[in-house]
Amino acid sequence: MRQDFKITLYFFYTFHTAKRFDLKFFKMKKEIDAITKLYDLILWIIPKLEKFPRNQKFLLGDRIEQSMLDILDCLIEAAYTSKKTTLLKSANIKLEQLRYLIRLTKDLKLINMKSYEFAARAVDGIGVSVGGWLKYSSVNSKCE
Repeated sequence: MRQDFKITLYFFYTFHTAKRFDLKFFKMKKEIDAITKLYDLILWIIPKLEKFPRNQKFLLGDRIEQSMLDILDCLIEAAYTSKKTTLLKSANIKLEQLRYLIRLTKDLKLINMKSYEFAARAVDGIGVSVGGWLKYSSVNSKCE
């Protein structure tokens, strides 16, 4: 009888710790999701920016690239600090600026409509991830 009790306690403990681990993994997945999406967009867009005409490559292309790298810096810093809300709000504002820069490239016919659609959807997906992360971190900061 004593042996059965130990086995039951062991299974309860492992299930309970696994459940807590999954919640931590889910939280980390949200953070990594926004960073990964942005990283993938940067990898996709840099070759497109290199094809810009010389007069726009060093003006608009560099501005887009720098903006995306600034957002990436904000997200990585937010992943490792306890005060996430200010960094995530800053990243959100920079994402909005990036939306307009990408729209400007489409209006100047530097990228085609298919590329613009892909970039716009990717930026929107990153915005949704950052918004969810911001909401999650603001709820958790109120509880602490």
